[in-house]
Amino acid sequence: MLDASQSASMQETLGQLMSTSVQVERASLVSTPDGGTKKLYGPIETTTCYLTDDGIKDIEIGGQIRPLRNWICALPYGTVIENQDRLVIGDLVLTVVALNIGETFELETRVRAVEL
Repeated sequence: MLDASQSASMQETLGQLMSTSVQVERASLVSTPDGGTKKLYGPIETTTCYLTDDGIKDIEIGGQIRPLRNWICALPYGTVIENQDRLVIGDLVLTVVALNIGETFELETRVRAVEL
């Protein structure tokens, strides 16, 4: 296990590799004129990341298994992110489907996201 200064040093080094801008968006439920509700996504944070294409994998969404392009997105350590958040990177819009994947949870925040 790393001590605090080692973790901070490695977090800083990893942060220098994160050169891609990403906007994190979260859904909220808003009322519709007909009395229903719908999801509306809005920005909660803009930060940096590095993105890796993880190929096509079968992912369960809404009770259905679908082949979707998967991405691994590494964000700065401490980034607050939840399942179903959206990551907007240029024209690419991804939906987070898994949190803290891999073995680097003390150094960065790593998520699996898919193109829907």
